[in-house]
Amino acid sequence: MNRFSYTLNKDGLKKEKHQYYSREELEFMTTYQLREICYREKIINGIQSPLDKDELIRQIMRFRGRKEKLFITKSSVEGMKRLETLIKTAKIHYQSKVIKGCAKITAYQGLSIEYFDQFTIGYHSDIVDTNALLVSGDEICAIFQVRAYQGDTKQLYLTKSEEIECFESSVRNYTLYCMDKNQSDLLYHIYMEEHALLPEHILVYSVPIMSFQVRYWKVICRWRLILGLLILQQEFIWIQGIWSS
Repeated sequence: MNRFSYTLNKDGLKKEKHQYYSREELEFMTTYQLREICYREKIINGIQSPLDKDELIRQIMRFRGRKEKLFITKSSVEGMKRLETLIKTAKIHYQSKVIKGCAKITAYQGLSIEYFDQFTIGYHSDIVDTNALLVSGDEICAIFQVRAYQGDTKQLYLTKSEEIECFESSVRNYTLYCMDKNQSDLLYHIYMEEHALLPEHILVYSVPIMSFQVRYWKVICRWRLILGLLILQQEFIWIQGIWSS
């Protein structure tokens, strides 16, 4: 063996571990803390740099920023049309993994769906923090977000923005199309018209939804108010009868 050769000790190499940050958590930090992050992560000279807080946050997000969650939460008629065109024209491929579905979802028009509503599906790490489409035939009936809650790895929670309208289908054959982060982000950009070309193929997890109902809470509240007034009227008439007797 050449006396100048050497053997690489792989165990002696340490892989650098970087921490990633969201804009929300950075905005709560002081300028000093932000400079310390820049110094530790070797982004810029965090101690001597005269950069202000906004610029420090921008630099950290550029090199160590955690990717924001691209959730569809704003109402857009044109965006919904683009997604429905995608569903109708793209070749849909189904993942082999079976994810436990949800027996029943009840949505109130104009109200959000939150964790405490307890609409859950089976857990799968690939679909955490993604958008999901509730479809029936070629029609999109609602757009949900698939989220984890407090470290629960048994189930995922469906949420929905109050701005996203939902519809019942006459076909009533509901399926929730879940997908990985990359395809979910692509759906977001298509919906927001930030991506001109529609993909020819979509890979989804098909999650069965047995029943989907849409109710109109303003109508329900109005009828409850009318019913309450009628009850009060009847009680007033009853009291008047007692006084007159």
